[in-house]
Amino acid sequence: MTIYTKFTPTEIEAIAKDLRQQLSSGTLTLGLLETFKFRGPEGKSWTVSPQAGAWYCFKSGGWQPAQRPDAPLDGPVNLFEMITLPLSPAGTGKREAVEPDQPDPDIRQMIENATRRIRESYNQGKINSAEAENLLKDLYLLDPSGLIWSCGVHTGDWYFFRQGDWEVAVDDGPNPPDFQPGSPYTEAAKQVISRFTESDAAAISEQVVPDWTPAPGFPGINTDVAGMPIQHNTAKVPGTSSARRTRMIILVIFIFLFIMCACLFALGIGGIFFID
Repeated sequence: MTIYTKFTPTEIEAIAKDLRQQLSSGTLTLGLLETFKFRGPEGKSWTVSPQAGAWYCFKSGGWQPAQRPDAPLDGPVNLFEMITLPLSPAGTGKREAVEPDQPDPDIRQMIENATRRIRESYNQGKINSAEAENLLKDLYLLDPSGLIWSCGVHTGDWYFFRQGDWEVAVDDGPNPPDFQPGSPYTEAAKQVISRFTESDAAAISEQVVPDWTPAPGFPGINTDVAGMPIQHNTAKVPGTSSARRTRMIILVIFIFLFIMCACLFALGIGGIFFID
């Protein structure tokens, strides 16, 4: 499973400059460059060309020049292994003002506030997707009737686990009075826990980074025979193929006419000698 973290557009551009130096020195292969792709909020693939420093977005079946995105993008953590820049996967290192803890009014509010803080920490690049998911796995609620509840990390909606999968609650979600200390749990509730731990369902109701496959290829990059990345002009010139075919046809006609003239010339000389 790929582990992601947030990269700001400025960080991505800085990484692209570092990769440009590696490409120039021949130390970066195309296989490693394939990982230099990012997921946008809408699920599209984004990247920056190391050669030109230009932004590209994959849409309509190909990589297209694009404007610089406004929001941070999801990128693989292993990018930190490719670069020599002083970027840290632990976050920006900025200190935040410590706010005094405020008591949560009930268990439901406590879960919602904790989920919001996890979402904010991931979006700010302080934790990666694996760390966020591990924290979310500690925020289940089990009511006495046997429903397992989970708060969605992106939407804040409440989900409950039933028949092997998560379903969005159509009502108001869990009822805080049901979770008072000493609330009795039925045998059905214990069985639900057992089925949940043995099921193949997602461990959390909303993934921190939804399933995503990066777009194929890379804008403006190809490989030569030796396998090293080289730059090519990928823009197509209108009419190039038809012009090439036209030149080939003219060449064939010219060769044919040349042969015909040679034959006629030879026959003409032969006829003169025969008459004489």
